[in-house]
This record gives sequence, C-alpha cells and structure tokens, in this order.
Amino acid sequence: SDQEVQHFRRLFEKVDLDGNGSVDARELRPILKMFCWEPRTRQEQQELLGKIQKAHVLACEAGATAPPAAPAGDEDVVVDIDFWTFLQLARMLSTEKEEAEEKRIKETQIELGYSDREVEDFRQIFRIWVKRMRDLNAAVEQAMEPRSKGAPETLSRDGILRLIRSLGISPDKPMMWRLDRRLKGLDAEGRSDGAQLRFESFLRLMRWFLDIDFAGINGAAATLARRTDGSTGG
Repeated sequence: SDQEVQHFRRLFEKVDLDGNGSVDARELRPILKMFCWEPRTRQEQQELLGKIQKAHVLACEAGATAPPAAPAGDEDVVVDIDFWTFLQLARMLSTEKEEAEEKRIKETQIELGYSDREVEDFRQIFRIWVKRMRDLNAAVEQAMEPRSKGAPETLSRDGILRLIRSLGISPDKPMMWRLDRRLKGLDAEGRSDGAQLRFESFLRLMRWFLDIDFAGINGAAATLARRTDGSTGG
C-alpha cells in the first residue's frame, strides 16, 4: 500500500545519511536490528546477502531502477541497496518473520493445551491492551521514535498490571514478587520492571496465571464471563 511504502521510505531515509538514494549493508544494520532481522552468525550473514540479491531482482521485475547487488556469498563486497530493493527486502523479511512467529505460537498452543478458540480470545485481549497502552503513551511516544510497522507487538509490565486490575484483582506483595520473577523469565531481555512480552510469552503468562490461580484470577474471570453473557443475553 502507499502507506506502507511511505513508512519504509522514512526509515530508509534515516540511514541514507548522504541522501544519494542508496545505502550499504552496514548502514542497514540499525533497521535490521529494529525489526529483529539482524544476522548474528556467518550463515545468517550469507543468507541476508542472498535475500538482498533476490530483493534486487524483484525490484527490477517490478520496474524499479536499482543499482547492481553484489553476488550472494561475497562478504567482502559492500552491497549498495536502493530504496526499492530495500522495500522488497523488508516485505520478504516481514513475511518470513510473521510465518515463524505463527509457527512458534502454534507450538506454544499445543504445549500449553490451549484450544484454537482460547488462543484467539487471548490474542484479542492482548491486542486490546497493546492498543490501550499505546494510546495511553501516545503523548510520550510522539516525542520519541515511533514503533515501526513490522516490529513485533509487545505488552508492557504496566499493561499487564492494568489488565489484572481491570478484573478487580489487587495482588499482594508476595504475589507481585512472584509475578516480577515470572516476567523476568518471559521477557526476551530478562527484565522485570521494564518487561515487554510478545504474544507467545503472553500465552505462557496466562497459562501460569490460570494454573496457580494468580490472586484469585480464575474466579474473577468467571464472574466477568457471567456478566458478559448476561449483558449479551439481554
């Protein structure tokens, strides 16, 4: 879409410091890191070069003008990437990331014994609270770097606490200590206060809540469900 193109163009222009319309693979690293695409091994570096080559071909096939891409596997060559090659690369990596994430979610679903309906219900809850926290922090985020499309959605510790309190639950200090320890184990960077959970980790947290009946959450959720059923039933 036009909106997607403009979004990626703004990202591209931030690293195209000299404004010549192309960047090399090293200059792309901040964007790759932002999207969790940064190659960490020699094999991943070779795979990224191959993807850049493929993106260049796709950009040419789409009728865009792109400078020649370096042959895949030649790690000593600085690859010049124009915007249209970058756009194709971003779309390619986004699709791969989404497919990998859905695979992990499905594996987590099977491991935790969730039904398809339960996963979708939790996904809806997760997205609602991600949006609420984003709206709540909108004024702060306007003064900072906006979250990039394609970057994984995460729910903060504050958002999780607000979700819990919305059920009428007020965890005591021992429960909060247990929660923070659990969040630290689920956060990708091992944080507790600054924890940010992806949906897969959110599913694990919900299973833990239910299994230990965190601060009486099972009863609170059942009460909320009965009220919801009563209101919809007229």
